[in-house]
Amino acid sequence: MTFVKRLISMGNILQVDMVETITSYIPSGKISNVYALTETGKIASETENASNLSVGKLNPGVHAKIVNEAGEKLGVGDVGELCVKTQTEFMEYFNNPKATAAARDSDGWIRTGDLANFDDNGHLIIRGRKKFILKHNNFHVSPVELEEILCRHPDVLQVAVVGVPDPLFNDLPAAVVVRRENSTIDEEEFLKFLEGKIVDFKKLRGGIYFVKELPTTPSGKIKTFHTKTTVIVNKTTPQRLMSIVSSRLHTLPPAVTLNIFSVLRRSSLPLKKSLQVISFFLPQVIFLLH
Repeated sequence: MTFVKRLISMGNILQVDMVETITSYIPSGKISNVYALTETGKIASETENASNLSVGKLNPGVHAKIVNEAGEKLGVGDVGELCVKTQTEFMEYFNNPKATAAARDSDGWIRTGDLANFDDNGHLIIRGRKKFILKHNNFHVSPVELEEILCRHPDVLQVAVVGVPDPLFNDLPAAVVVRRENSTIDEEEFLKFLEGKIVDFKKLRGGIYFVKELPTTPSGKIKTFHTKTTVIVNKTTPQRLMSIVSSRLHTLPPAVTLNIFSVLRRSSLPLKKSLQVISFFLPQVIFLLH
């Protein structure tokens, strides 16, 4: 489509593989990645085809800072919540003074609720919604980062990374994948694909699930909570529970592990129930041993 000169993307993070695909269809055009909020108006825009999830540089009249949980300003490269001041800020949420007050910090900066960082060139990179960040064993895991890596696989059409609730590790990162037509790739192949691309605490210990489609909003955004509850929680098979349990047992002495399985083997509980019992009581056992 050589007649297309400019394509504007906004409303969600534009994955690198999607940029490459779109670019192949508009050889004479460029993609503008725009970042904006209803409460602030346009914040930043990328006028060149981005290769690092960047939404570009700040628009004229926009001021921004990246802060940690304590509200302290962070430096270049550090990821934290993005707070901004613009010339087109909203006045208030209608009949909701509590939400209006919570939208700004004590210095009047609007909290975007997005995690982000600036690179050395002043480009703003959005890492994901703060409320969707996973916490695994006290480490923060960005679903967007993992999704961007998984989307590089040629057999992936669509992917969502969510957390499987875990009483010991908080969240076990899991991927829900829509494969391309006629693809037969399985979980083992995906795990091999990820080797060397992610650090240990970001590994998909919650598993990889294959579905025909992901639940989305009318605008095309993936319903993260709906995906998590309907696909992850409701598809906890004995095999998946065994995988989750195995990821914990390595922290116990071998003798304790053998005793646990010995007791359950003599019980009349079915496999799935036995694994659920282990999954529930392991945190207490580990706590007592340490």
